[in-house]
Amino acid sequence: MISNEIRLKLNKLNIDLYADSGAIDDLIAWSQWDLFSGLTSNPSLLKQAGATDYIDFAQQLCQQWTNLPMSFGTISDSFAQMVAQAKIISSWGSNVYVKIPVLNSNGEMAYSVIQQLAEQGIKVNITCLMDLAHIENVLKILPVEAHAYLSIFAGRIADTGINPATTVRLAKQLSCDHANVKVLWASTRELYNIFEAEQAGCDIITLNKEIIKKIPLIGKDLGAFSLETVNMFHRDAEVAGYKLIN
Repeated sequence: MISNEIRLKLNKLNIDLYADSGAIDDLIAWSQWDLFSGLTSNPSLLKQAGATDYIDFAQQLCQQWTNLPMSFGTISDSFAQMVAQAKIISSWGSNVYVKIPVLNSNGEMAYSVIQQLAEQGIKVNITCLMDLAHIENVLKILPVEAHAYLSIFAGRIADTGINPATTVRLAKQLSCDHANVKVLWASTRELYNIFEAEQAGCDIITLNKEIIKKIPLIGKDLGAFSLETVNMFHRDAEVAGYKLIN
């Protein structure tokens, strides 16, 4: 659990926190923190958690949380199958967004799939967005009334030496005429990204287990943290038996 002070600080932020996991037990535990207003997952997280049945996992979540927005992705590379799978996923609940990658593994753009689903009233979560041109093109084909997330892989953008906050701000500007489109900060790398994302105007940030377990550190006294770190180095050196002077 976390302290009320941390909970209040995060709840005051103008950004929604979504838990990103493939483990139901983790999601149930985190739901007690009164922090998360949505859920997301992906095949890689499911694989890491040892899940073997994608549909069973997703439907358990849909039964557990009927009101929270949640996102599940198609798994086909074929655009026709993406559409068919999206319709199945969407049928799981009115709170479900269907993840569609902006392109398939052959580099073919999925604009037609995104447009078709959005025009049919299916909520879409457009994932793997990093290139600003892709974001611009997606917004050109999205109906103004479409319910969609622009899932910007900010952490991967940062991995290339580019500030993802710039991309987020531009996405917010470009999507201003789409009332139901939200900009989402994905592939979060560190806890501070929560505050960066909010400052950039992001609507949502997804947090995986590695980030969530650091939430109790918010507001920690840095002097005490420094002392803990020195003690860790000292302890590890002793345990390892390292010597400089005999």
